Amino acid sequence: MPLKGSSEGEGDEDPKRSAAGPPKGSRGLGKQGSGPEIRKAPPAALPAEVAGGIHLPDPAPLSPAPADPPPAEAPPEDPPPATEEAGDDAWDDAWDDGDWDEEVDETPEHSEEAPPPRPAPEVVPFATPKPQLRRVKKRKAPKSATTHASNPAVERFARAIRPTGLFLFFFGWWLAVLFGHGFDLHRLYWPALFAGTGAIMLAATSLGRLSDFPWTGFFFFCAGSLYFLVSAWASPVYDLGRLDLPLVCGFGLSVIVGATKPDWRYVAPTLAAVALGHAAAGIYQEFVDPTFAVFRHPRSDTFGVSGLYYHRNYLAGFLEIFIPFWGTMIFGHRGARPLTVGFNTIVLVLAGALLVLTNSRGGLAAAGIGFLVAMFIVGIARWRSGRRKTRGAIIALGGTATVVFVTALVFLVRIVFQQRGKGAQLSEGIADEGRLGLVGIAYERWMSQPLFGNGSRSFSYEAITHWDPSRMGTWVGSPNMVHNDYLQVLADYGAVGLILLLGFTAWVVIFAVRRVMSARTDRRRPGEGWIPAAMVGAIAASAVHGLVDFNLHILPNIMMLGIVVGLMPGMVARKNHEVDIAGKARFKGPALAILAVILGLSWITNGWREILYVPTLLRLEEAVNSTEADDDDLLDAYREAFQKAPNFRIARSYADKELGRATDPDATALAQEIGLSEAVRAYAASAERHPLDGITHLNHAVALRNADRFDEATEAFQRAIDLLWRREQKYGAMLVFSVHLAQKADALFEAKERAEALAYFERAKQYFQESWRLNHRPDSYQDHKQDLDWLDAHIDHIRKKGFLPSPLPNIKPPPSLVDP
Repeated sequence: MPLKGSSEGEGDEDPKRSAAGPPKGSRGLGKQGSGPEIRKAPPAALPAEVAGGIHLPDPAPLSPAPADPPPAEAPPEDPPPATEEAGDDAWDDAWDDGDWDEEVDETPEHSEEAPPPRPAPEVVPFATPKPQLRRVKKRKAPKSATTHASNPAVERFARAIRPTGLFLFFFGWWLAVLFGHGFDLHRLYWPALFAGTGAIMLAATSLGRLSDFPWTGFFFFCAGSLYFLVSAWASPVYDLGRLDLPLVCGFGLSVIVGATKPDWRYVAPTLAAVALGHAAAGIYQEFVDPTFAVFRHPRSDTFGVSGLYYHRNYLAGFLEIFIPFWGTMIFGHRGARPLTVGFNTIVLVLAGALLVLTNSRGGLAAAGIGFLVAMFIVGIARWRSGRRKTRGAIIALGGTATVVFVTALVFLVRIVFQQRGKGAQLSEGIADEGRLGLVGIAYERWMSQPLFGNGSRSFSYEAITHWDPSRMGTWVGSPNMVHNDYLQVLADYGAVGLILLLGFTAWVVIFAVRRVMSARTDRRRPGEGWIPAAMVGAIAASAVHGLVDFNLHILPNIMMLGIVVGLMPGMVARKNHEVDIAGKARFKGPALAILAVILGLSWITNGWREILYVPTLLRLEEAVNSTEADDDDLLDAYREAFQKAPNFRIARSYADKELGRATDPDATALAQEIGLSEAVRAYAASAERHPLDGITHLNHAVALRNADRFDEATEAFQRAIDLLWRREQKYGAMLVFSVHLAQKADALFEAKERAEALAYFERAKQYFQESWRLNHRPDSYQDHKQDLDWLDAHIDHIRKKGFLPSPLPNIKPPPSLVDP
């Protein structure tokens, strides 16, 4: 029976619609009017009656209900989706593929007794247009970081750990700024407990982000970190290797922390706080007390301010990294609030003024070059992203600013040279330094072991052993460092170490420049758009300063550079890495996390004594630098430090104090005896920890001679001369040994051992004359001539008696006669 408002034949099915399946968007309808409820059919089968509209049955059936039909085969059940997202994806795929089967009516045919079937009910077509189903693709999580929705506790734990780890790491860096700027082991290892622990926590909760570390940089970084770490462990002098180990671990952990893409709200205030702390201390030193130093470490000079550090060049090394980084943030970041820009500008101006007050020529030039490089990259980025009309203005403004900046920079550097008495010409100031001679010695030492170098900090003793007076002239300093980071690495770690270091640096710079040129930075995120230019500027500044100084061997500065460099690979970390610990990190993430554990534990375990007994070592510093502490208090402080946290420097200094007490004429006999015994013991410990330290062997020999242990003293003297004879002008080891041999010869002469006495007299004369020839002249020529006449008189007297010198197999001739 036709429905009201419909014409005959309107209920016929549309073959096109029934063949194509249900209209898109109709995944099931509820009750409409008086019709039955139509359920949501599975993708495998859908009733054909609803393909073109809604099925309305006859309101009053005229015949009895048909007989019970035989049991029909149940349609297959829908497989439940594994998760909500998986179910939605399955439905989307099924709807898009159009995989539908026609549902067949299994009702049995009517019998002959039954009345004829009623006509098929009419179907009312949809009055509205057929809705179109648009497939929305869900963004799938990257393979390197998928979340575990089944374990929310792990997610909450990871989110809670990251801020704690970042706080611990930056707290350790603050300790390095306040304490770790120098070459004292306890100052280098105290920050390890906090910085190492914090970096490990960050790495463990950032596996997904670390997995995005690019492969080339990953190779150079991991290979370089492990190479330098193993080389420091295997150093010929373990205590010197422990000086380099915090630098390796600190830089590596800082890069890893930067690669975890830490929250910029924590990074920027920390950097600003350190810069403002330096500025406050520097202003106080400039206008109030030039000798002011933080935590009892005396300043090396007062030619310029040093801030929180104790040496002005160390502060210049920090500022040369900070100024390009911070300045690029101001000029390269768009969309910052005016108040933020104003505060950042004030910080930058204070940092620039502080750099001038340091009177550091290399630091001033390096910071200027780094800032110029960073601004040049920012200008290129602006030029590429700007309109053609503005490009000319950008070029003109950038060129003018460059000329003004370079002129001002050269003017300031020349003023600094004049203030330090080096002349107005830069070439004169550089030539007056003895650093060129140190560079030559470092190059020769590298050529002796070109591949793997001579060991950590080997230059500190190799330079003395292979000193060249013709190159160094009358310079009498102690060359612990080359004052050139590149040759320092070559001499200590060889060509392999320098290739790994420069390879990683070159990759970072190329990666940053390519990122700027391809305009892939996201200006909406404050930590990304300007970072490539800032990082390249900081690296350029450090590279320039590294030609004339050793800024990369200062712990807080190299950690600062590591944080800046690590931010660059951290930029490729995807933004949807919310919970990185629960992700598929594959290989690079766990590898970098394991490397962080190795570096952190190495830093902590190799200095556990210094970390545990840092109060004792700080009391020793207080006693050494105090003008009120007496000798007994100083000896007690040295003795306690020597017993709890020995290293060759503490042992040698303690032995020097005890030897001074043993030779003090005002001391009691008991005090002299105890002092001599302690001096011998401490010198032996220092020589064991640093067998290549000639000064320790020389002083040990003197202590043994005073203890009447002649044979042991003779061996110690000869070891010292083998290491120090090229610097006889400074140390006078040959002169002291000649006195030792003359005393032995005089004792043999009194004992009527004429032949043996003659041999000792003649060998003493050889060392005495060689010491004078090598310019060690503590006395006047008259005194020297008088001592020489005394030796000649004894030699002539014994020879007139007809005696010949007996052989001395255990006493070698002066090495200057063998290897002039």
